[in-house]
Amino acid sequence: KAMAWALVLYLIFLGKDIITGRYYLNKGMDCWVGFGTTGYPEKAIDFVLNSGIKGNVFNDYGSGCYLIWKFYPERKVFIDGRNTIYGEKFLKEEFIPCFLSPSKFEKIVDRYKINYAFLYYGLSNTGALIQYLYNSNNWKLVYLDDNISIFLKNTDENSDIINRYKVDLTKRREAALNTYGWQRIYPRDYINRAAFYERIGLLDKAIETLNDVIKIM
Repeated sequence: KAMAWALVLYLIFLGKDIITGRYYLNKGMDCWVGFGTTGYPEKAIDFVLNSGIKGNVFNDYGSGCYLIWKFYPERKVFIDGRNTIYGEKFLKEEFIPCFLSPSKFEKIVDRYKINYAFLYYGLSNTGALIQYLYNSNNWKLVYLDDNISIFLKNTDENSDIINRYKVDLTKRREAALNTYGWQRIYPRDYINRAAFYERIGLLDKAIETLNDVIKIM
């Protein structure tokens, strides 16, 4: 009986670590199982569909597959994971340069009549573009969650949507951090958000977010 109870207690403690994700983190495994939100941009997509945003989108590579699944056939994406369809020339000459040069990005905007940018800011290669978009008068931040930032082109046609949804990060109050599941063990989303603030020059908010993370770990 002692062995049986020992096994039960072991499974209970192991189960707790599996549910929270600590087991996988301790093992160094690139696997997340347990309670916590996933990285799928469902809320951001709902915002696009419900806010009245129209027109063509510029999106990052990682978001493309999910976007095309949710948008097709009513809307098209700028890129998704089908490299052989888009081709090497498109990737090297049109897509990748957008993240390196604001002028090249604006040329793509003009060429493809882009009206909004849908960007997962946890990707390191989106940092320079996000910094440009946030500080440019040509674009306005209208949505920000734990993973996605959406910038809308600053035009007369978009003025009503911008006035309604423009995000003022200097006045933004952060939502309470989750204190359960793998977000507590490894709060990736909140660390990404702090990096977002750092990239656009809001160092105080970046530090504030990281201090909040430290409190729950």
